[in-house]
Amino acid sequence: MKLNLDGNKKYLLACSYGPDSMALFSMLQSQNFYFEVAHVNYHKRKESDSEANNLAAFCRLNHIPFHLKNVEPSSVKGNFQAWARDVRYNFFKMVCKERELDEVLTAHHLDDVLETYLMQKKAGRELMYYGIRECVNLNGVTVRRPLLNYHKDNLLNHCKITNTPYAIDASNLTFTYTRNAIRHQILGQMNKEDKAKLRSDIKRYNEEQETRNQQLNKLITVQGCVERNAFIKLDKPSRKRIIYLLFALYNQEYAFTAGLFNQIEQTIVSKKKTAMFKVKNHLYLSLAYDQSCLIDIRDFVSYSVEIKQGERLIKLKHIELDLSGDVSRFNIKQSSYPLTIRTAQSGDMYQVGAYAKKVSRLFIDMKMPKHVRLIWPLIVDVDGTIIYIPRYRAGFKKEDGAKLSVLW
Repeated sequence: MKLNLDGNKKYLLACSYGPDSMALFSMLQSQNFYFEVAHVNYHKRKESDSEANNLAAFCRLNHIPFHLKNVEPSSVKGNFQAWARDVRYNFFKMVCKERELDEVLTAHHLDDVLETYLMQKKAGRELMYYGIRECVNLNGVTVRRPLLNYHKDNLLNHCKITNTPYAIDASNLTFTYTRNAIRHQILGQMNKEDKAKLRSDIKRYNEEQETRNQQLNKLITVQGCVERNAFIKLDKPSRKRIIYLLFALYNQEYAFTAGLFNQIEQTIVSKKKTAMFKVKNHLYLSLAYDQSCLIDIRDFVSYSVEIKQGERLIKLKHIELDLSGDVSRFNIKQSSYPLTIRTAQSGDMYQVGAYAKKVSRLFIDMKMPKHVRLIWPLIVDVDGTIIYIPRYRAGFKKEDGAKLSVLW
């Protein structure tokens, strides 16, 4: 079983010491991929300590770096599976950052895909994607699943043929969780032909969804915004789908819920001219007149940078400024230096002709979205006087050769 992975990347294998992840361990090793191993011990079973110790010993024997996280689930309230998932992926993200690893690998396989599909159908919810994606971004880390074309039997056989050690989680044999019941009572009764048909159904459904997604993606602007009038004209399923696609722009599909959709939909179709509020984690909804978009608030942080005379090309996260040639267009004189390029502050005033105007009022007059106001640049002279504010225009596109570009 050849893995379709990049030999130039360094991987973190999420390993439970079960047959699936240990088969992937063996394949990675035999095919000479660089990888390290991460294991989370939830201490939910009496065997968990011995499994963690055995995995650590096997990694030492094979000179594979091993990372262990011990957690105590006794204080967990509510959905243990969701809590454990958050703990797991926060740990993986930390290890990847510290060890400079590129991606996390998990050993999800074809039977997991079929089980997930059956669970999704049982729940009776319309989804944008059925089954399990091969590659996703979870909590800011790329997670890849290279075994989705192989059944569990293939992985068990691989472990036996290669004498790769593994342990069987006895809790997977019970019907405590819905997935286990589906695994044993439905999928376990299917033959190869039944599974092949199920796989074909998933593929066909997802292809249909992708066609619909492509049509709706045409309504999303370069800045990731949707026009209010276009949104209002959509039927409810299409509205839900386009909001889901906005979440996908930030790899936050897993955070999308019906409750969040209802909140966002109500805001967009309301008569509010502007609004901005937290949706989930770092995602915010920004509504501005005829457009609405999701933003990651971490991309809109205030700044202040001093520019000395003689500096020509200034490139910041949101600004590209060319001060070569005639700078009088920006109201800059020799006596203006050192300049400061910064974001707006409370009480800022800007002289427009014979009148002084509040910068906050100017932003409103420009019909500037609230999130853009957070990073819009002001050019300030040595005396602290605001001498230039770029004009905002909706639908902005960066132009080659522009002396000043504001990027958002």
